[in-house]
Amino acid sequence: MSQSKPWKSFAASLALAALSTAPLVAVAGPALSGPSIVKLSSTVTFAAHKLPANAAVTLAVITPGGAEAHHSHVTTASGTLKVSVTAAQSGPHQVKLLDSGGRQLAATMFMAQ
Repeated sequence: MSQSKPWKSFAASLALAALSTAPLVAVAGPALSGPSIVKLSSTVTFAAHKLPANAAVTLAVITPGGAEAHHSHVTTASGTLKVSVTAAQSGPHQVKLLDSGGRQLAATMFMAQ
């Protein structure tokens, strides 16, 4: 019976190690989606989901040259948003969704050709 105690201790340590190294499950937060490739000078529509209801947000579009355009909006009561912008310059554009404090909620990018 004295041999069973070390085994129990080992089993407990093994279980604790497994729990401490298990991956954390992330809760899906705000999401921003839109096309990945668009024609130059076309209208691009982005949809955002899982946002705070009736919250002020800003969609920041950064052109390949580094210029930023900010589009301020208010989310719907269900926490969604649709914003359309024009791809005025060819190349990769970064798109960031910011809260009223300027913190990034979600991001994506698109290529204008």
